[in-house]
Amino acid sequence: MPSSLPTPARRPLLLAATAAAVIAVAPLMPSALAPFAAAPAIADDDGDDGGGGRGGGRGGRGGRGGPSPSGTEGARTGPATSRLPIDDAIRRLMKRPDDRAGKRQVRRQEQRRPPAARAAPLPPPPPEFVVAVTSADDLGRITAAGYTVVEQAPVALIGGEVARLRAPAGTSLEAARAAVAAAAPTAVLDLNTLYRPDEPEADAAPPAVDGPCIGEACAAFEQVGWMAPPRACAVTPVIGMIDTGVNPDLEALAGRDLTVVPMAGSERPPADALHGTAVAALFLGDPSSRSPGLLPQAKLIAVEAFHRDGAGAAADAFSLVRAIDRLAGEVEVMSLSLSGPANALLERAVTATLARNVAIVAAAGNEGPRAEPRFPAAYAGVVAVTAVDGRGRVYRNAGQGAHVAFAAPGVQLTVARSVRGVRQRSGTSYAVPFVAAAVAAARAELPDPAAVPVADTVAALAAGAVDLGDPGRDPVFGHGLVQAPGPCAAPALQGVALEADAAMR
Repeated sequence: MPSSLPTPARRPLLLAATAAAVIAVAPLMPSALAPFAAAPAIADDDGDDGGGGRGGGRGGRGGRGGPSPSGTEGARTGPATSRLPIDDAIRRLMKRPDDRAGKRQVRRQEQRRPPAARAAPLPPPPPEFVVAVTSADDLGRITAAGYTVVEQAPVALIGGEVARLRAPAGTSLEAARAAVAAAAPTAVLDLNTLYRPDEPEADAAPPAVDGPCIGEACAAFEQVGWMAPPRACAVTPVIGMIDTGVNPDLEALAGRDLTVVPMAGSERPPADALHGTAVAALFLGDPSSRSPGLLPQAKLIAVEAFHRDGAGAAADAFSLVRAIDRLAGEVEVMSLSLSGPANALLERAVTATLARNVAIVAAAGNEGPRAEPRFPAAYAGVVAVTAVDGRGRVYRNAGQGAHVAFAAPGVQLTVARSVRGVRQRSGTSYAVPFVAAAVAAARAELPDPAAVPVADTVAALAAGAVDLGDPGRDPVFGHGLVQAPGPCAAPALQGVALEADAAMR
């Protein structure tokens, strides 16, 4: 039967009854209820000043009282020491002292427990080597010694085959060389070292368009005395390029004499086409496009030698040696916008190519002025290139050394994107095409290029370079800022350049 008393009047009676019930059971559980048996009755101090009603009991859903110290609106505002909520009393009742002691004991045991053993680190991947052999029998003896052939290919430059090898885990380079020398004394083995495109990873915002030749692109042409777009140098040399992927469908490359040769191998994902497309457009780009090329009428053979790994685009020594071999019999100049450590097989391929009177132009590297020399640029006979900005200041990350031959534009240079548009990039990679194009154009105008050593062409370009830094050749700028040879020189400079070409002949 419902009570006729109003709610505020019933609440003291309910609280009193609850307290009486607690006291009645106290003798049954003296250790647990003794603290509460003598506790005073909890006073209802809500009042009717706006803090009561449903707002106080439901976390402030509409009570008129101001916010409590905890941020809950509608909280009751009576003296905090005048009552003990029933639910708090029950929680304290159920929390037995022996439970607390047990938890403390468990914590002490956990603190004394020795830490769990860490999982053993994963073993390093088996080392990979690259080897050059002159016969299939040599490779068979090497595999019999415990080495696994991952990939192999014939290489005419060395008169035999080159193979990627996996060795037993923990095999050092010295141990591998000793084992291979015992199995095949004429074989040449080294680590299968990796080479990277010489550009930083960060992109700058693309510049605004201001006509068929964007300001930065035109400025770079003018800086080296090159025939500025939309005019174009008409010589037709054959140039080889080893780089990442190339997009032949780029608008600036439409109608150009471009051959793309994949070389990365099917078992590894190919690198993207960002870097390679930009370099290819610096050679061949349509003069009326946003990314004009230095030699738009040249023939370019682009070998895609890079694959993709955890750090980006990479070409191993195995792929580079094959790429150089692919180009050595067809081109007059090779452009290598890449760098890495020294490698015995790479050196052998470079030396054999130079012996055929083919010029190799390579990036000095972006590891900084105090870095060790990078290869293939540092091999004797290779034309090493550094990068400068529009004021002739060296790129801050460019490698330096006595091997540096020329400087060329390569700081905030406007280059093609892989699909459409342009972007600004920096790096010794982008300076390489300016020097490679100058070497190719100079040699293309010779009556018999095969009869003129590449070293003579380099000497003629050195004589016409703009000296930068210390007088004469120096480790920062080499001979200085390369200048266009006669066939490609800007009209105002063609007379001087042609005289220099005549002297070279």
